[in-house]
Amino acid sequence: MASVGRRGEALDAIQEATIHYRQLAAENPAAFLPNLSAALNNLAIQLDATGRADEALAPFEEAVQIRRVLAAENPDAYQYDLAASLSNLGIQLASVGRDQYALDVMQQAVEIKRSLAIANPAAGTPSLATSLDNLAAALLDAGRANEALAAAREATGMRRALAGEEPSAFLPDLSASLNSLSYILFAMGLQNEGLAAAEEAVSIRRTLAEANPTAFSASLASSLNSLGIQLSSHGRHEEGLRATKEAVGIFRSLSESEFPSYGRNLATSLKNLGTQLREAGRVTEAVAVQRETSAIIKSLAD
Repeated sequence: MASVGRRGEALDAIQEATIHYRQLAAENPAAFLPNLSAALNNLAIQLDATGRADEALAPFEEAVQIRRVLAAENPDAYQYDLAASLSNLGIQLASVGRDQYALDVMQQAVEIKRSLAIANPAAGTPSLATSLDNLAAALLDAGRANEALAAAREATGMRRALAGEEPSAFLPDLSASLNSLSYILFAMGLQNEGLAAAEEAVSIRRTLAEANPTAFSASLASSLNSLGIQLSSHGRHEEGLRATKEAVGIFRSLSESEFPSYGRNLATSLKNLGTQLREAGRVTEAVAVQRETSAIIKSLAD
């Protein structure tokens, strides 16, 4: 239901399921606490999807509490579920600005997932890499750039190895890690390395988008945006403009059929383009782009 925009109905259904499993778990905890924790996790995800991010924290936290108990009693059965709930909670905490708590929770998730990956590399490594990327972003936001870079490098290395073995399954993840790594390197002033990672991310996503435009065009455009900014910061203005214009073109095309989904991405790309045009001394073009950006933002607000 949520996938077709009926989020209110989906939320009602999940709330009803949560109440149902809470009653069953009160009567028979051993049988139904796992179901209750799953329902709470789904409830939190749906609350966040409907713009109620603060309300989503309580069910995420309750799911973690239940899964801690379950994992303490039966680690083999519930450690992975606990790590997944910790990851969800950490991301949610970061989204509402509770940065230190988010970091603590994300580090717990990484610790559990690392042990799971050691025990079963094929099953555990992809999830560990995801948690490392999440942790890297949180560490950078907390001003712990060196730790963020170490986590991002580790995630990228894992995903590069996975993509070498199964390109179709893991190249999208590798491109996401490269994008994150590029951003951290750029923020730390390591511009040459950052640019190399950004260019590799674009190269991978271009290949993916050529094979499956519906699935990967938007991610290609996002990587082109990042590449455009970095090229311009290197003084390579024309190359930066080409990358950003390509991103604008992709998001413009996507927005024609799905404006609510991609209008904001188009506005962001146009804003970047306007800034780069001004830096290149092309003020008249920059003003025109700024007007279009303002018109799109107004349409999104209406």
